[in-house]
Amino acid sequence: MSDFSDKISDYAFHVPDTLIAQTPSPQREDAKLLVVRRNPSRGLPQFEDLRVKDLPKLCAEEPLLQNSQWIRNISRVFPARFYARRPSGSRHEIVLLEAIDQFQWKAIIRGSSSFRYPQILNSDTSQNSLSLECLAPDILKFSISKNELLQWLELHGEMPLPPYIKERSKIRDFDRYQSVWADENQKASAAAPTASLHFTKTLEEQLQQMNLSFHDVILDVGLGTFEPVRCAHLSEHKLHEERIFIPSKTLENLKQYTSQNMVAIGTTALRSIESYFLWEKAENQKVESTELRNSFLTPMGFETRSRLFIRPPFSDFHAKALWTNFHLPESTLFVLVCCFAGSRTLALEAYRHAIKREYRFFSYGDASIWI
Repeated sequence: MSDFSDKISDYAFHVPDTLIAQTPSPQREDAKLLVVRRNPSRGLPQFEDLRVKDLPKLCAEEPLLQNSQWIRNISRVFPARFYARRPSGSRHEIVLLEAIDQFQWKAIIRGSSSFRYPQILNSDTSQNSLSLECLAPDILKFSISKNELLQWLELHGEMPLPPYIKERSKIRDFDRYQSVWADENQKASAAAPTASLHFTKTLEEQLQQMNLSFHDVILDVGLGTFEPVRCAHLSEHKLHEERIFIPSKTLENLKQYTSQNMVAIGTTALRSIESYFLWEKAENQKVESTELRNSFLTPMGFETRSRLFIRPPFSDFHAKALWTNFHLPESTLFVLVCCFAGSRTLALEAYRHAIKREYRFFSYGDASIWI
């Protein structure tokens, strides 16, 4: 009998404040790695405590990981956070989410309840100040173009670390809140695909020498990934759309997934490939998918705007393994992990194990691999 639930409260657990990572591990590969075997065999334990640097040895020993193809999200985080003031002097934190056109952006604007629209704002910088208008509670209009604004943010913006990270360092965060394979031409994520933060070029090369391959997808991380669930039941929660692009080269490899096991590096990579297969299934059945919008296939690849929420009873995964961080309780990402585990009980047990062994949680925390 399934142990899944539609109640978000059934996906709750307690993480001690001391385990919420405020800084990244000294070296990316030094992070802890929890191996979760969904169906352990050969006398192997269900939970095994390793380090990320042990991954090549694990891949050599685990049949499911041998000769596998690893799907990674190469979207780049841009320094989306900055501060602005009203003429009255009140200061407001702004996190840009997505460009609507060359001048308008969707954004999170803290403390905007007293705004009168259009509300004029000026960036809180001593040099090269920027003027903008707030047109609605989540819409900003700038006087400079998208590319000019991105250049301005490189100088004056901050990386959009989650609010539970209090220890911020601009130089460190520009480096460590970014994967080593983030594409400079794909600068559109308002949060990091954090599962990728543990990898180094050296580790990537070691895995490639073992006949493991890496394939790229792009999911521009936004509210669909990190917005909290604010309703009592999962079936009531609607994800915000996020843009996904899968290059044609990656699509060619996805079609061979039956001969090579796929490993998704992170929940964004997993949702990208499952969105594609959902679209392919809908196309074959000649029906329209309610989770996907503006989907099209060209010689360049597959593009869609996805709001795929992986929740019970979703179980038909094309990826055979999932590499991911430890997620917030009662979050859409923990629900996804439960589905991939095939058991809410197993996922909660794995998290209890991680807490007991003092794994570090959330964006700058440790890693897990579910096989």
